[in-house]
Parts: sequence; C-alpha cells; structure tokens
Amino acid sequence: MLLRAPSLAVAWCLAAHTPAPTETAPTPTRPSVMLWPDQPAIASELAEFEASAAARALVPSRLALVSRAAFAAELEGARTAAAAAVATQVAAMERELAAVRDAWLGQRWDVMIEQLDALERERLPLLAIPARCDTLWEIELRRGLAHRGRKAVGDADEAARRFALALALAPERRPARELWGPEVVAEFLRVVEAQSVAVPLATAIGSDPTHASIHVDCQPLDASGRAALRPGLHVVHAAAVGHRTVARLIETPASAPVALSLPPSDETDALRRLAADSFDGGLRLERNDERRALVAAAAARDIDAVVLVGRRDDAVVARALVGAGISPTARHGELGEAVAAALAWVDADGHLTRPASADVSASAQRVDASPKQRRKVVHSWWLWTIVGTVAVGLGVGLGVGLGLRERQPDHLVVYGPR
Repeated sequence: MLLRAPSLAVAWCLAAHTPAPTETAPTPTRPSVMLWPDQPAIASELAEFEASAAARALVPSRLALVSRAAFAAELEGARTAAAAAVATQVAAMERELAAVRDAWLGQRWDVMIEQLDALERERLPLLAIPARCDTLWEIELRRGLAHRGRKAVGDADEAARRFALALALAPERRPARELWGPEVVAEFLRVVEAQSVAVPLATAIGSDPTHASIHVDCQPLDASGRAALRPGLHVVHAAAVGHRTVARLIETPASAPVALSLPPSDETDALRRLAADSFDGGLRLERNDERRALVAAAAARDIDAVVLVGRRDDAVVARALVGAGISPTARHGELGEAVAAALAWVDADGHLTRPASADVSASAQRVDASPKQRRKVVHSWWLWTIVGTVAVGLGVGLGVGLGLRERQPDHLVVYGPR
C-alpha cells in the first residue's frame, strides 16, 4: 500500500503530459455512380460492360462506379414482397366475392348490398384498373341484381344505375342468359337502349399531383384531361409514383371538375416505395416522376448518380441523373463512348456540371448556363463596353438613315454577330 500511491501519482502525471494521438484527416469519398438500363433489351449487354476492364478504365478518377447487381437484387426482392402483399389483398377480395355469391343464392339482399358496399369502399383502388375490370363489372352487375331483388323504395332506379355503370366499364359485354336468366338480360338491354340515346358530356378530371396516371371506367384518360361520359355513375382511378392509389365513384353531369388528391405513400424507404410502384409493370423511365423515383431509391442506398443507358436506332444513348437534374442525352456508336460522355457531366461533388472536355456529343452541348454563370456574364465590364459601342453605332446609323429613307420600321431590330 505504501508503494502504490506514488506509482498512481506518477501514472497520472505521465497521462497528463502525454500528447493526444494525432487524428488522421478523413479520406474524401468519391461520388458513386450506377449504370442502369432504360430498356430490358440492353440489360445483359450493360451487365457485361460494367464488369469489364474497359468500364473501369473509362470511369474518371473523381467517381466510383458501383455495380447495380446488389441494388437490382434488393429492388427485385422488394418487388416480390409488394406483389405478395397485393396477392394477399386479391385473395381476401375473392373470399369476399364468394360471400356475396352465397348471399345471392340465399336471396339475402340486404346482406348482399352491405357486402358489395364494403367491397367498393375498400377494394376499389385494386379493382378499377384494366387487369381487374372484369371483376368490377361483376360486382356492379350483382349490385344491380341485389337492388332488383330487394324491391325497396328507390331500388329500381339504383339497379338501373348499377347496370349502366357495368355497361360503361365494358360497353360490349352483356350478362349471360344461361347464367342470369332472360329477365335479367332483358332488363340490362333496356339500360343499354336508354344509354345509347344519352348524350356524352365532356368532364374535366384532374389530380394532385398533376402527373398521376388516371383511368376512367378502366380506360386511360387522354392528354386533354377530359372524358366524354354519359350521365350516370362512373369510376375514376389515379396512381402516381410515391403516392397512395385513389379510386372513387363519380356521377355525371358533375357540378364541378373532378379532382383526385393522392396522399403520399405510407412507405418511408425510397427503394421499397419504388418496388411497390413498379412490381407489376416495371419502370417507365420515359416519365420524369419514375426517373426521380429511381434516383431517390439509389440515393437511399448511398448511390449519388445514375446513368441511364439505352439504344435508339443504331446509336447508344446515355444520360446522367443526379437529384432532380438530368444531363442532355449523349449519343454515340459505342456503349463505352456514350457512358463516358454521360459520366463527364458528374463532377467531384456529385453534381451535374458542364464538362470541360469536348468529348461529348453535339446533343449534349445544349445546356443553359447556371445562374452563377449568367451573373458572371452580366457583370463583365467588357461585355457592356461592346454593347455600348454597338448601341452608339446603331444610333448614328439610324440618324443618317432617317434622313435618307422615307419609310422606317416601327421597331428597332438588333442583329448580333454572325
């Protein structure tokens, strides 16, 4: 014990006078770039290219090329999970439809109407698309049959409304006589005749966000944003990347334009959100919103930029995507040349910047100057000197011209250098 105290004091003194270890400056991380096929036909060729030494050689030292294999595998797994979730919903819907059929066989009309109400309320976003429109047609036909069978006040009119909606969903389809009987077929045909003389009305249909894909009665809405709809019930459906799908019944003539508001998706992870939006049809990378969704999913996995690669006619085209920005399209005869031209737009900070090299195709040269570059031009004294000189010269020329010409133009036309 007598020797321990001094030794502790010495240790404390040594610790107090020992210099702290020098911290090593962190190595700057290079922006990571992933190549992505914008069409399935080039996917295998692109995979072979990015695994080659040529791909590694053309990537600038300021960038790091990452393989898309891990990202693509995770995306595919998330798509499988999204498809399984939808399959679970479809299976539940089939069970609900089976219960409706049981109620129909037992002529329990009130139960049947209640079940069909629940189906419309909870499953309409799943139903009101071309792939499941046949099921929606059956639901509306059965809804009409339920009101027809109950025979309460207003049921006859509601049955006709539901038959008319079924007709709008599939104008050429009719109930099978051997399944539903001649009376049902005759009543449906009376609705067909009444609808044939009804005048379609142009109905404006919009959405928030405005880029949502809209279907009306299972048919895509055209670019005009207006649909010619006969008076009665109709189904509108809207879907957008990163948002929840919305569907609802509307009745025309509408007193105001139809507007569908799509809430943001409940999924917080950008990659799983992308998977849920693309599992049943792939990515439509010609659309701005889907390109941005791909970039956001890549960013969620620490990938700073995506280069889209595809083929157009006999050329390879490539574009760099960073955030909401997209570079001009680089078009070359060889895949490596197109990729190199697109990579030239990504700088060492992971931003899109006009490359200093001339190794970019002509189509990739048309880029507006950034606000900072424009300010440099505006504040250049030599530019204003030239402008002032030209203005003085024009003024003198006009003064002479006014004395020599009888007719003058009513405005001043300034021609720039050729």
